[in-house]
Amino acid sequence: MCHYQEWLSRYYDDANITLVTCHHPDSKTEYIKPKIIDLPSIYSYTPSFLPSCTLQIPSILASLKMIYEAEPDEIVIFTLGPVGLLGILISQLLHVKCMSIYRPDFTDKAMRAIEDETVGSLIEDFTYLFYSLSDNILVAEEKDIPDLVKQGHSREKIVILPEPRRKASFLPNRKFEWPAGWEPQLGNSL
Repeated sequence: MCHYQEWLSRYYDDANITLVTCHHPDSKTEYIKPKIIDLPSIYSYTPSFLPSCTLQIPSILASLKMIYEAEPDEIVIFTLGPVGLLGILISQLLHVKCMSIYRPDFTDKAMRAIEDETVGSLIEDFTYLFYSLSDNILVAEEKDIPDLVKQGHSREKIVILPEPRRKASFLPNRKFEWPAGWEPQLGNSL
């Protein structure tokens, strides 16, 4: 589990938000809070160009069942990895609102790590498709908007994250201002 998920789970005990992650079956997950769904991993892959990162590939059918049973009203995606792809797929299958948090450095980092123009082009196409399948694209800063619009994304689907989230200073006692149009009046968020 990424450090931000563990940190976030401590502050959302009373909120109607469930975090979704995927671990290797042998990993220790006893610290996971009840409002976290740990998807079953069927395969692990550690890229040679990034040995510090092991991707866990979740079971599609088992994950679909687990998320369907959680009855989400919306899905917010933090990653373009296997769990993020699964979130896109499930949001489409269940007709659930899907929002993805934009990672402006994803394509550049991947292209530098792989150093292959053909693969770089595929990564750019994948990134465009990934964000285009989201109902909203959440950005940390206004300066990210022109890049997304230039890539062909509609300005209307781009939403700037509120200041506390951008500065990672979201504290449990601090009032959080949600952007217009996606306040958590909906039931379950995954």
